Amino acid sequence: MATATAVSVTHGASANRLRRLATYASVAVAGLLIAAKFAAWLETGSVALLSSLVDALLDAVASLVNLFAVRHAMAPANPPSSSAARCCCSPRRYGG
Repeated sequence: MATATAVSVTHGASANRLRRLATYASVAVAGLLIAAKFAAWLETGSVALLSSLVDALLDAVASLVNLFAVRHAMAPANPPSSSAARCCCSPRRYGG
């Protein structure tokens, strides 16, 4: 019998991969919905489809913002590099 191994879904490389894939999937699905609704609107001229298309466009913008936010959040932190940051964070300033 095979034993199951626990995979952390909140930390680690596999969690970051899942987050990245989820955000890419969200943007891709939003794009597909936009294409389908645009084609349907062109075919029918329905105002209801047009409003749904506008809603899908706003959803796509939100998905893109989420994509960039997740990518930024997963990036490693940079140490302070400006002289002002080094000056105020210096151990010499606090007697260390």
